[in-house]
Amino acid sequence: MTTIALTTTPAADLDVDALIIGITQDVKKHVEGPPAIPDKARKDIERDLELLGATGKLGEIIRMPSRGLVKARMIVAIGLGDVRILDFEKVRRTAGSTLRSLAGVNSVGIVVTLPDGPRVEAIAEGALLGNYAFHSFRGLTADAQPAPVAKILITGNPKDKEQAAALERAQVIADAVNYARDLVNTPPSALPPEEIAQEAIAAMKKLPVRVEVWDEAHLEEEEFGGILAVGQGSANPPRLIRLEYAPKGAKRTVALIGKGVTFD
Repeated sequence: MTTIALTTTPAADLDVDALIIGITQDVKKHVEGPPAIPDKARKDIERDLELLGATGKLGEIIRMPSRGLVKARMIVAIGLGDVRILDFEKVRRTAGSTLRSLAGVNSVGIVVTLPDGPRVEAIAEGALLGNYAFHSFRGLTADAQPAPVAKILITGNPKDKEQAAALERAQVIADAVNYARDLVNTPPSALPPEEIAQEAIAAMKKLPVRVEVWDEAHLEEEEFGGILAVGQGSANPPRLIRLEYAPKGAKRTVALIGKGVTFD
């Protein structure tokens, strides 16, 4: 289980395995934003990056030992490209690819200069989505797979309402997406129609959502011949799941219809 939180601890003092910093795409390839670490350490990091040929190109990832310049054991510099055109989606994708590259590392700190709600949300959402891993059904090889990062700290202010709300929103979105990924990645033999119906009931249990499951008898009564016909190709009978959210004051009706992630 991955934990993620905002922290007011100075970046240089974060006791983590890897400290993630952004570098801009300019001649000096400098660490982004106002000093998040002491000037001397900052200059040494910039010098190391220059020796390593850092360009700051969007998506670039450079790992290097911290050499005691910061408390973290490793520094991970990520290219932000041209900061003048850096938007939410680019930040989100960059955070995701960086966390994917750090599988097997236990804890990371992400330096956010001038933190605000949108930037915190983009970084947190990208990090949690990029950190996703599905190792079930791998048998004896599961233990050989690098584990996702267990602890993510983002420099910011947990008491700031905008930042705290942004982090919470990112967590909700990432949890939902990663849950859907688990369902998709689970083979149909382990998740037949009845099981996925029970998953839907359990997932909505604490939410103001009405769940209705139609079994094969109800499907026949309502003349859903297509689902019944396809379901005859399996030993597991089909199910139709209806989730209804009807908040007070709603003025529009939106219907999302999709095929299940198992054999009907």
